[in-house]
Amino acid sequence: MAFPTSILIMQMALWTLLLVADWCSGLHAESILTPGLPITSMSASHMEEKVLPMMPQSSGTLCDFEAHCQWMSSMAEDGSPHWVQTMIGALAIQQQIRLLEERSGKGIHEGVLVLNVSRTSETCREPQLLSPVFPGSSRTCFLEVAVYNPVDSLSDILSVMIQSAKANFSLPVLHQKEADSTARLSNWKSLSWEIGEINERFQISLRSTSCGLNEDKLLALDSLNLRNCFEVTGIKEDDLFHCRETSYFLCENGDCIHQRRLCDFHKDCAGGEDEDSLCDDVLPFGSRCSFEEGTCGWTLRGSAGSSWIRTNSAEINPEDPLSVPLQATGGQFLYLPIHTTHSVGDAMLSSGRLPSVLSKSCQFSFNLFVSGTLNGSLVLYAMDENSLEDIVKLWEQSGSPNDLWSTVNLDVPLTQNRFRLQFLVSWGWNSTVHLAVDNLRFSVDCFHAGRIEIRNGTHGPLLGLYPEEDLHLTPLSEPFHSEEMEWWFGPCGARGPHGPTQSQCDNAYRNSNVSVEVVKDGPLEGIQMWKVPFTDVYKISAYGAAGGKGAKNSNKRSFGVFMCAVFQLQKDEILYILVGQQGEDACPGKNKVTHEICMGISSLIEDKDRENRSLSDWAGGGGGGGGATYVFKKDENGRFIPLLVGAGGGGKAYLQHPEGFPDVEKPEQFNNSTSVPGLNGRSGAAGGGGGWNDITELPWAGRSLLEGGTGGQSCYQALANLQWETSGGFGGGGGACTSGGGGGGYQGGFSSQFDDIYADGENGVSFFHQSGEMFINPLAAVESDGELRIELYLNCSHCDHGSCMRHPIDKKAVCICHFGTVLAQDNTTCIAPNWLVADRPLPLRLILAVIATVVLCLIFACGSLSFVYHRKKKQLEGARVRLQSTEYKLSKIRSSIIMTDYNPNYCFAGKGAGLSELKEVPRKNITLLRALGHGAFGEVYEGLVVGISGDPNPLQVAIKTLPEICSEQDEMDFLMEALIIR
Repeated sequence: MAFPTSILIMQMALWTLLLVADWCSGLHAESILTPGLPITSMSASHMEEKVLPMMPQSSGTLCDFEAHCQWMSSMAEDGSPHWVQTMIGALAIQQQIRLLEERSGKGIHEGVLVLNVSRTSETCREPQLLSPVFPGSSRTCFLEVAVYNPVDSLSDILSVMIQSAKANFSLPVLHQKEADSTARLSNWKSLSWEIGEINERFQISLRSTSCGLNEDKLLALDSLNLRNCFEVTGIKEDDLFHCRETSYFLCENGDCIHQRRLCDFHKDCAGGEDEDSLCDDVLPFGSRCSFEEGTCGWTLRGSAGSSWIRTNSAEINPEDPLSVPLQATGGQFLYLPIHTTHSVGDAMLSSGRLPSVLSKSCQFSFNLFVSGTLNGSLVLYAMDENSLEDIVKLWEQSGSPNDLWSTVNLDVPLTQNRFRLQFLVSWGWNSTVHLAVDNLRFSVDCFHAGRIEIRNGTHGPLLGLYPEEDLHLTPLSEPFHSEEMEWWFGPCGARGPHGPTQSQCDNAYRNSNVSVEVVKDGPLEGIQMWKVPFTDVYKISAYGAAGGKGAKNSNKRSFGVFMCAVFQLQKDEILYILVGQQGEDACPGKNKVTHEICMGISSLIEDKDRENRSLSDWAGGGGGGGGATYVFKKDENGRFIPLLVGAGGGGKAYLQHPEGFPDVEKPEQFNNSTSVPGLNGRSGAAGGGGGWNDITELPWAGRSLLEGGTGGQSCYQALANLQWETSGGFGGGGGACTSGGGGGGYQGGFSSQFDDIYADGENGVSFFHQSGEMFINPLAAVESDGELRIELYLNCSHCDHGSCMRHPIDKKAVCICHFGTVLAQDNTTCIAPNWLVADRPLPLRLILAVIATVVLCLIFACGSLSFVYHRKKKQLEGARVRLQSTEYKLSKIRSSIIMTDYNPNYCFAGKGAGLSELKEVPRKNITLLRALGHGAFGEVYEGLVVGISGDPNPLQVAIKTLPEICSEQDEMDFLMEALIIR
């Protein structure tokens, strides 16, 4: 037992040393990283930002314009802000150079605040920046501002006023100081104003004058910092204005509330603006209802004698004791009285159609009153509009009521389709109960994504020492936005040669982030106008519409062309958008003759073509050309400038050519120069596609964009005899004849000069302006109506591998490296992870622990092998000794009496037989000569035996053996055979 005990001691020592080694390696964990493991591709500075506490920028005490700043800007008469928060890289190249050459610490992705001089120079007004409301300040309070301006003195450009949040007056701050600068010639200067001690709520107004500033001048702020303002007074950061996230709402008086408190029938803002008309803007009809002005689209249904009604407390029977708690309820509500003895019933309350839920945090709430005995249940379901089987139970209640008004808050899951809510009340015998429901409401984030703001709001006039007109303010725009920010535009449900109306687009873009104004009349009727939300670089993707199918050529359309380019757009810039519409198909036809042709019953047109080789009398059956998708804008001179055009596909001919030609795929064509004229396509019997600015008088030809972009009508022959109307799509699609119409584009697609039943219309020519950069080559891939997609462009060209993502906190582009490499400190280069290995030598304790661990592992392995070897050796030696023993074999055989079955051939049958009757031969008298084979029990040998019957001569015998390891049955059988041959 000594040897196994030593092994156990060695194992315990090994475990102890392993724990020591693990502890020692923990001391060095900062300097050792395992190469090859996934490493987040983020610079060291970004990692530090996760650890450092959040700066007070969210409260307005520090604004470096890298994130959203809570200060507000005054607005010009056209609604645009005077001060614009933006990135340096979003400015004009000359302004970028001027800001960066004298500010080495800034980069193109850094934020600044720029004065929009062009909006203020005409009136010589004083643009203002207004701070959030602060609760007070200490005597050591200073406002510090970093300013870029090439003028010699800033005292005439910038001034600071203190405005009381309670009283209607403002005071100037006279103590201005320009900080010492090491760069005397630099146009960046640091100014500070002494704010001092203020014992009430106040705001700071930073005013600038545009008088004397030309449009080529640049006035920019790098930071706003309130220094030493709140430490001495003990004012906590939480007391400051903290509307730092999109989930907060800014009241007109400067208070901040969470968006969860919006539209909840409780006025949280002092002016009540959180319950005003903005609720109608962000919540669809029926999703918020107090029943004061009706049921808001909710449907009421019930059983005989028990049904939902809209009522008030004055109309309820005051003598019923169960309704007493309702007597104090003000306003209108839904009421359901139930009095049954031997009957059952149910009542239902159903909403109108509601849009799909956009947020995972969506909640539905309502006020519920239950008084009495309800032998039943109350259940609320959400029912998918497109699937009767997709029903989700949101809430259920049964049992004893509480006889009081209570509020029920429910989480609503995400939905892909429109849905309805259904409130079901069911009851059985002996139910006497009064139910009431009021203030049904969804949270505002259910159907609205992003920040909710009150724009164009007015703050109190700055009277007192400096009276002036009311000042319109707007929050500063955010310079960075998430990569999910995108806008989709479509034809708004319009079909055919004419564009959509305002009401169509209002319905199509309901509950989306798109808002457009549709031109009502004039040459641009049906074109959508969209205002750019902020200055940035955008990727615009234009999808031209496909052409129409022919009557007997319907296997494949001519696809519209996809174009994608990158442009820099300015905030509040107006983009004009024409979304191309698909060319009309020839089938199913609008009369009996055309319908029979489409069904293949009639071959009228083919017969006329074979007879006359001319279709002057009988024509039609081709597909209309698809409309192009245009994006353009106005320049300073009022001229329209095309930015991007995705061409429309040509219409298919009446019949596909039997030999498969001339349906040859041509490469997509495009131009990028406005010096190339935007002409219409050539028209023949069918109409050519409309171009950019050409003129045509042919009614079957597609109109150019500047002529309205309407699609052409069918040719005269098709309308005269067969009344076959196959117009081109809105966007310049050519009208069809028997041949197909041309597709719209910057240059229109041609149609066949002759009315050939096999002649398809050609695709239009796409376009992108030189001010942009093509993102991907044009591709014919659209097989329906056109679309337009605008999204923020994330430029990854500076990255080693050309791929990046936005940082979730500061929204900057962070390069992504391939597996096995990491991001270097320059945030652009991907390098091998050699720099992760520590430069300093390993600690001595760690080295000794590793060596000791290895040595003990070797000792343990050798000891284990030695122990196993010696144990096996002893087992083999013992087995050999037992085999050589003369008594081994028979001693193993049991001496018990064996009862055998009767066999007349053996005289001992039926009586006992024992080992005493068997004669034993000593092992030394037996000599084995050779093996004969394997018998029933074991090996059989040929051998010699001496000493039997007193004969001294050896006797040749066969020797049967029994294996050492055998069953009891084998031993009994072996003994039986020995007795038999005895």
